[in-house]
Amino acid sequence: MTNSAVNTFAEISSYSRIINFNLCHKHPAAMFTRRFSVIYFLVAFLSILAIAALSEEKGVQSQKRAEEAIAVMKEAANVDKNFNVVLAPTVRYVHLLIDAELGEIYIVVDCDFIDKVSDDELLFLIGHEVSHIALSHLAKPDKAFATKEAEADFNSWKLMKEKLGKDFDAVAFVKKWLPQEQARIGELEALIESYIKDTT
Repeated sequence: MTNSAVNTFAEISSYSRIINFNLCHKHPAAMFTRRFSVIYFLVAFLSILAIAALSEEKGVQSQKRAEEAIAVMKEAANVDKNFNVVLAPTVRYVHLLIDAELGEIYIVVDCDFIDKVSDDELLFLIGHEVSHIALSHLAKPDKAFATKEAEADFNSWKLMKEKLGKDFDAVAFVKKWLPQEQARIGELEALIESYIKDTT
């Protein structure tokens, strides 16, 4: 599956969920015992790819980092939802998927990409996905995709600043990894500038 195919699926489906890597690694057949759904099939497929791409030790370390970041940002955002982690190769970045049929939330993390980001960058990425839930973006299908992405970026940045005391350069980070998303970057810059103006 190509990056564009995964990204398109993530955008159409909305957002994500996380599966325990050890469970997938040791018992891949167990993933197909639940009621079938398209999202769950995708998650299962990505997890099987991850098994082939990762050593168990690397997978455990990556999942631990993701789960720790989720715990921190859930508390900061005051979001009382369970997020399941899926480690998957080739998705490039972090994506949120929601299985409406099964009522489960998944955060899909590129197992190679996660090794390239710092702890603060990972907090921002996870905070972005948590913010989609906190801001009820799934209930706003008519809002532009770039606007929702910028709002989630801004909310994650604000949570890190106000709740964690971290001065993270969100604009530089998004420019680095997603330079093609100019509308998103422009809206994020405007939101941060307005916040700074209002709080100084």
